[in-house]
Amino acid sequence: MNQNLRPARVAAIVVNFRTPDFTVACVDSLVASTEPLHVIVVDNASGDGSAEQFATRYASDSRVTVVPRDVNDGYTGGNNAGVAIARALNVPYALILNSDTVLDPECVRLLADEADREPRTALATPRIFYGDRRDTLWFGGGRYSLWHGRPMHVGVNRSANHGWANRRDCSFASGCALLVRLGAFDGDLFDASLFAYAEDLDLSIRARRAGPRCTFC
Repeated sequence: MNQNLRPARVAAIVVNFRTPDFTVACVDSLVASTEPLHVIVVDNASGDGSAEQFATRYASDSRVTVVPRDVNDGYTGGNNAGVAIARALNVPYALILNSDTVLDPECVRLLADEADREPRTALATPRIFYGDRRDTLWFGGGRYSLWHGRPMHVGVNRSANHGWANRRDCSFASGCALLVRLGAFDGDLFDASLFAYAEDLDLSIRARRAGPRCTFC
């Protein structure tokens, strides 16, 4: 069966602010996914021609929607705007993805399959490597300490075998690449007062306090 005939489970959201080359590489990796996707590119008032570049590049690709905005309200505001569009598309999941990230073609499918497998999963996050050191972990699992109030990346700056080897619950899910079950949250996904940084920790804490699971895959 042609994968493009299957209904999309996931809308991927990429927020751009003056990183057009990174964003194009990110979006190109998304449209190469084995999982059918809607891709929402949110431009936070870059003012550098980024939005126009994306609109031209993806004009003939119905899978990609470019959203030019007249405000830069950060990672949180841009992603909240993208999540609102994802909800209107009536998909069960949104994938939040940093613009300087590229994905393995199987990544989105495996994340969505994991969320389908366990309905209590509100957030699912994958293993992440450095782009310039592709055998070195940036995120091999996540936890945070209430005592220190800071999240920790398991296995950071080490080889893959120093990260978690199997799926497991985590207390911190990275916003760099984060699958979100939209039905698990009401209103804005992120606390817009945070602008950028710590917003993924705040979301992880809120999700776990409400009962759903955060999962590392």
